[in-house]
Amino acid sequence: MLNRDFKEFAELLDARGVEYLLVGGYAPAAHGHPRHTGDIDFWVRPGPGNLARLLDALRDFGTSAPAGG
Repeated sequence: MLNRDFKEFAELLDARGVEYLLVGGYAPAAHGHPRHTGDIDFWVRPGPGNLARLLDALRDFGTSAPAGG
């Protein structure tokens, strides 16, 4: 089971149309094989359009991204 913040962030990525993969310890949990760690890892497809959508999702989540990437 994803913690509330992880779930909310993934939902924001989905809502913004960000192309991403859930990787790391939480990936097996999404398929019914829990192996939880203290963090969550996302791989985000590179590209200017997807980056803009990611930055929008980060802002929606209440996080500010550094200028200049």
